[in-house]
Amino acid sequence: MVSADIDPGLKAGLSGLLGATPFLSKFIALAVMGRPAYYFLKRTVYDRIRGKVQRESA
Repeated sequence: MVSADIDPGLKAGLSGLLGATPFLSKFIALAVMGRPAYYFLKRTVYDRIRGKVQRESA
């Protein structure tokens, strides 16, 4: 971001927006990486939740 050749005001706004909103930056990263990254994240989260529920019920 620092070495980008854009207006300093725009740089500051983008840095603040992405730095202040972790959810938004994760959403943008998923959008950039595409469908395989979405399915990987979904599978990982579901596996963790499923494992946690199985341990609690045992």
